[in-house]
Amino acid sequence: MNTIPQDQREFLHASIGAIADTFALAAVVSAGDFACVEEAARVAILDMRDVLMSSGLELSSSQSSRTHHCPACSAILRAWSLEPRRIVTSEGEASYRPVRYRCLSCAEDYYPLEEANGLSRSQYTTGAKAVIAEVAAEKPYAHVSGELSVQRGLSVSSKEVDRTVREVAAWRAEEEGQLVGAVYGPNAALQRAADADPLAAAPALHGFAAWPQDAPALISVDGAMVRSTVKGAQGLDWFECRAGLIRSVGKDKRMVKFYTGGVNTPDEIFDQLGASWLKAVPPGCVCVFVADGARWIWDRVRLYFPTAIQVLDFYHACEHIDSAAAAWHGDRTSNAIKWRQQAREKLLEPGGISIILRELLDALRIGNVANLDAMRTKVRYFLGHRHRMRYHEIKSRGLPIGSGAMESGIKQLIPTRLRMPGMKWTRAGADAILTVRSAHLSNSLRLTTARRHSTLQQAAADRYTAPTKVAA
Repeated sequence: MNTIPQDQREFLHASIGAIADTFALAAVVSAGDFACVEEAARVAILDMRDVLMSSGLELSSSQSSRTHHCPACSAILRAWSLEPRRIVTSEGEASYRPVRYRCLSCAEDYYPLEEANGLSRSQYTTGAKAVIAEVAAEKPYAHVSGELSVQRGLSVSSKEVDRTVREVAAWRAEEEGQLVGAVYGPNAALQRAADADPLAAAPALHGFAAWPQDAPALISVDGAMVRSTVKGAQGLDWFECRAGLIRSVGKDKRMVKFYTGGVNTPDEIFDQLGASWLKAVPPGCVCVFVADGARWIWDRVRLYFPTAIQVLDFYHACEHIDSAAAAWHGDRTSNAIKWRQQAREKLLEPGGISIILRELLDALRIGNVANLDAMRTKVRYFLGHRHRMRYHEIKSRGLPIGSGAMESGIKQLIPTRLRMPGMKWTRAGADAILTVRSAHLSNSLRLTTARRHSTLQQAAADRYTAPTKVAA
């Protein structure tokens, strides 16, 4: 059985006792001022974290007795303890003595513990990076620095927050690439033909354990504009960010959501959404795809979600009803207002879009319209989307006809975080924070950072293990 070295035990007990004594003295001196006690408790907790983490890291590194072999020649490496190093963990700053391993044959130095814990080129552990990325997903980088310093004792600058977000986003993007490759990659079809499931080994990008039983799925995509750092002819330019959402439909308290987003092309956002759909949602699940009238969306829905019930967002359809009323009767006339209200109500009736189309076509045939070209444009629009406007039928099945969830999701994902007062972004910076924020809102950011830590641990273990000799 492992035991705690006596000198470490005595140091830990003495350090904790000293902190407790300081806290108790501050409480006595406060003489009824509870605010002083609260501040003393905050300081004591931070000091306690430092002591516990430093002692724990020292014990962990000193007890790492596994034999390490040289990656080049497989000789056993010799170990030396170095001067204490200050690092930042998820529970604050701490010190420990790094261990240098040296190959006497190759005269090369190695640091397996640093490699296994993500400390080769950084003073931040993977756990610390996870905490920084989580807070940065919600708040401006300058606020992250101050909040983590006060609440967790983490010393991190705004620039370090930015670097960490980009690094964690790169981990996430790597996992997204693995998942997309498992579904749409060149070898995916070959593996399926061989009765292998390439999705089985692909990482899950959602944070829920299972899809709620028999719950339909709502899928949608949309975009929002973000202010750029590049100055154009009329001031700072804007560029588009795209986001996708998959969520369960119903009153089940276990409603689950999955977000994906970034500065993506239409194909990229659909690749991520389609692959996540196949990974997260059980086969045969009823799927409703709700979106506005953008052609780039519906052209890809047919390819990525061929069994989906396609729905033109009801609010968006009503906007086109308004435009049709103005084209027929004139803008803001009494007849336009009257017909607009009637048409909106008819949209929710059985066969409502067919009734509206007949009225518009009759008006075109007679020629008694205020704006002929605009009227023809609206008729073509309704004809092209009429199969997506069966609102009565869809509502009767308890399925959504509006993209309110997507609008709310887009607002949470993009404007709420990237359009705070005075904010402007590079494309790379916006893509990184949206990648991290999507993972955070999907409750899976910690899954990504934990998998990264496991990968580092395994890579270090493999690198410093002597290769098994195969008998001739």
